[in-house]
Amino acid sequence: GAPVLPVHAQTRFAQDIFDEAAKREDPAWLPLATGQSAGLVHDLPGAAEVVERLVREARLVLERLATSR
Repeated sequence: GAPVLPVHAQTRFAQDIFDEAAKREDPAWLPLATGQSAGLVHDLPGAAEVVERLVREARLVLERLATSR
């Protein structure tokens, strides 16, 4: 089949449709960007790892803030 256009091109070519849908308040024709970047995901940590990373990163930010005063 035809190649898939980049997201920005898809939006540009369909902008008139989106504008009209917005005027009519018709959500059926508004863009719904889902899955556009799914192919970029290479890291699927479990919930515990997500929380551990969040805590670790928060601590680093807090340490940096404390030393920047």
